[in-house]
Amino acid sequence: MQKNSFSLSLPEDNKLLTIKNWIADNKGCFQFAIKETICRKWDKWHQFKATPYPCVCTQRDKYCIELELYYELQRVVEICEQGTYFEQAIEKFNSINKHDKNAVCSWVKKYKMVGRKLFFSSTITILCNAEENNKLIIQLNPDEFDAVIRFHEIFNTVYYSEEFQTNFNQ
Repeated sequence: MQKNSFSLSLPEDNKLLTIKNWIADNKGCFQFAIKETICRKWDKWHQFKATPYPCVCTQRDKYCIELELYYELQRVVEICEQGTYFEQAIEKFNSINKHDKNAVCSWVKKYKMVGRKLFFSSTITILCNAEENNKLIIQLNPDEFDAVIRFHEIFNTVYYSEEFQTNFNQ
């Protein structure tokens, strides 16, 4: 029998294994919710892997909230599964001479495609009702995402610095 509604509650620990189990447990609701939601953006995301636009509805449909939670948690799992990649990037960054602008620029250019698209926060916030400022907030365990967080900080610090932006825009 197919479930019609997601479980919107996660255990307090919000560890990666818990998140993976939540995704697996709620997979049956996924197709149902996509068909039921008024907003068709989730169908486009599912079928074409298009990044969904942020919702601008004042009162959100329950299926849209459930699908956004599913999307955000699935995205967290996908990012976390790249942990080795981020650890290797950090090791390479730590091994270069930071006074060698060419070496630093080369590192940034190598990781530019991933770094510019990486938007990660250990807090997931989903707006449920804009008029009441009602939000679903999930605090992830930052220890499990250490490599992602460190890579994100290093990349953004270097890439968005004035000194290196002049080198990238030439």
